[in-house]
Amino acid sequence: MDLRFHAGGRDGQEVLPPLVSVNALMEFLPMDVILQPGDGLLLTVTQTGEDYVPSPLATGGVTIDWAQSTLTLPTIDRPCETLFQVPMIEYGGETTRQC
Repeated sequence: MDLRFHAGGRDGQEVLPPLVSVNALMEFLPMDVILQPGDGLLLTVTQTGEDYVPSPLATGGVTIDWAQSTLTLPTIDRPCETLFQVPMIEYGGETTRQC
């Protein structure tokens, strides 16, 4: 996330004063993902993206106050027929991809 767009929208804030807290609003697009018992999710926060030129803000430090942060993920139990299954993978049976 480019912190110039911490408040959302299409017009980023060009200047962020140093040492000022920013409440960054993020939205994640939903995905049909099956996590088997023992699997996990990894949330990576970096200062630069991998797909564009880094912003000038990437030169400073970024800290996260985990005590004030909340990540809530819903658990939805759906039947296999309602999930998107890519055509190039075999599901069920003898394969390792179980729905």
